[in-house]
Amino acid sequence: MDHLSLVGIVPWEFVAQIANLLIQAALFKKFLFKPVQGIIAKRRGEVNAIYGEAEAARTAAEEEKAEYDRLMRDARVEAGQIVKAAAENAEARATQLIQSAQQEAAGIKEKAYAEIDREKKKTVNEIKDNISGMVVALAEKVVAFTERELGRRLGFRHANGGNDTSHCAQVCPSLDGFGLGCLDNHSPNEALPLATIVPRLYILLRTWQETFAGRMLNLGEQDSPR
Repeated sequence: MDHLSLVGIVPWEFVAQIANLLIQAALFKKFLFKPVQGIIAKRRGEVNAIYGEAEAARTAAEEEKAEYDRLMRDARVEAGQIVKAAAENAEARATQLIQSAQQEAAGIKEKAYAEIDREKKKTVNEIKDNISGMVVALAEKVVAFTERELGRRLGFRHANGGNDTSHCAQVCPSLDGFGLGCLDNHSPNEALPLATIVPRLYILLRTWQETFAGRMLNLGEQDSPR
């Protein structure tokens, strides 16, 4: 028994199996490996194309994102500038309105003060006129009953002195002359004429009497003898 017989190998069967294996390998290579390699190469090309497109899309997306980020930054900067400008304009407008309102208020206040001053002067003048008329009427009544009852003619004259009516006369006409007479005023020989006491006292009392009776201010009523 030879060595091949010992391992159970029949030579011609071994050769046939080797031939069959080579034939199958050739068939696999021709009908399986090459088509599969072609399909793999085609798929690889498609994958590479898809990957390239994806890479291009990614690059484009990154560029678009970068552009978007830039536009957003620019927009934020521009928005900030717009807001700042609007705030400055609003502040300037508010300041202008406040100044205009203050000027208008000052003008109104000045006009009001001027109007108040005019009304005040007008009222004072009216009061002066009324008081002047009243004083003149009172003086005429005093002169009338003095002449009628005492037979003495009183007159009107401007005079200055140290009594209160001298101060009042600076504002309106004042009725004076109820005081006693005086001789040698402001001199060592200054004296009081006794003859003036009774007439002046009578005039004063009669003036009070007519005033309290309500006849002194009735300017249209004629004096009647008492």
